[in-house]
Amino acid sequence: MIKRYALVFFFLLAYLFTWSNWLPQALTSRGIASIQVPGFLTILSGYGPALAAVIVVSLAYGRQGLRELFGGLLRWRVGIQWYLIALFMPAFVIILAITMNNWTGGTSPDFSAAGFPFGPAETPLWQKLIILFLIFTLGFDGLGEEIGWRGFALPKLLESRSAIISSIILGELWTI
Repeated sequence: MIKRYALVFFFLLAYLFTWSNWLPQALTSRGIASIQVPGFLTILSGYGPALAAVIVVSLAYGRQGLRELFGGLLRWRVGIQWYLIALFMPAFVIILAITMNNWTGGTSPDFSAAGFPFGPAETPLWQKLIILFLIFTLGFDGLGEEIGWRGFALPKLLESRSAIISSIILGELWTI
C-alpha cells in the first residue's frame, strides 16, 4: 500500500514533521495558544521532508531505493560554478536586501542582541553568521528539504507527468 501511494504518504509525513514545529509557533505568535515547542522538535521539523522521504523509500523500496535516493546527492549534473552560485546566492540576496534597505533610509539589523546557541557568547559576529549560514543552507535547506522535495517527490511526479506539470504540482504542495 505504501508503494502504491508513496507520494501521498511522503507529503503527509513531510507536513506532519514540519508542521509539528511551525503550527504551534504560529498559534503562539498570534496569541491563540501558548505552546512551547521542544528544541529537538524544531530541529526534526527542519529535516521533515528528508525524514519523510527516507521513511517512505525504506518501507516501499528497501535498501536499493535508499541507495538511489542518497546516490542523487553525489551526482554532479552541472558545472561547479552553478553549485557555488546556489551556495552563495542566499547570502548575496540577504546582503543586497540589507544594503538596499540602508540606501532607502532604513537601519541595519542589530545582530549583537541575537542569541547564538553554537559556541561561546564572545564568538565574533562574522563567525556566527558563517556558521548559521552553513547550518541553514547546507543543513536544513540542502539536506533537510531537497532530499525529500527534489530527491523523492519530483522524480515520482515525473514518472507520470511532464517536467512543467510536475514542477507546478511540487511548487504548490511545497507552498502549503
